[in-house]
Amino acid sequence: MNHEAIFTAIEQVFPVTRADIIGPRRRRNEGEARHLFCWILRRHTRMSLSQIGGNIGRDHTTIIYAVNRCQALYDTCKQFRLMANKVLDALDLAHDIAA
Repeated sequence: MNHEAIFTAIEQVFPVTRADIIGPRRRRNEGEARHLFCWILRRHTRMSLSQIGGNIGRDHTTIIYAVNRCQALYDTCKQFRLMANKVLDALDLAHDIAA
């Protein structure tokens, strides 16, 4: 799994750019896209939390929060789940993402 492919897939679904995902702003779309980026890397790669954080300029504790927050959104928010599934489809990943 290539992190560049994840950036591209998220950019196609969410109204954000790669700079928004990496950047410091915490607007809802940017935060959700950033959390999804971290979640996908954590669930579908063997990258460590620090390695994932290195891709977006965050530390490992922020990645833990992002992964947990994304899972909660996926489990409870139908709109977010639909958007996340579109990204997963674009990456040819399964939707069976359980905690």
